[in-house]
Amino acid sequence: MKKLNDEEIQRLLERGEEDPQVELSPEQAKEIETYRVLFSALKEELPNSLSYNFAAKVAEQVQAKTRRKIALTSYLLAITLIIGGFVSFYFAISNFQKGFTVQLINAISPYRWILIFFLSSLFVIQFLDQKFVKKF
Repeated sequence: MKKLNDEEIQRLLERGEEDPQVELSPEQAKEIETYRVLFSALKEELPNSLSYNFAAKVAEQVQAKTRRKIALTSYLLAITLIIGGFVSFYFAISNFQKGFTVQLINAISPYRWILIFFLSSLFVIQFLDQKFVKKF
């Protein structure tokens, strides 16, 4: 019995016929069948492949995540600066002229919710602008 090597098995399968001069043992027949399945699988094209703009979509998602991180950092920095500005302004005024500080707080106190609404609206509009409008 002649032992077949890979090249001979490939030639047999490419011709699509069995070699009548070669007797096959059960192990060799199983090996030839495995090669046959492998070759038929390699001849078929993949049914679902990646789209042509897959790399561009992945790059866009990475850039979007980076933009979100930068935007979040800038929002936190802006909020910190505004609050820090108010606190430092309050302490500066309270240390220099106590009467003026009380008058200023009393003057601003009725409008504090309007001021808070205005500042929060400003940040919400900026966020929505970044998220929806500048995307296009």
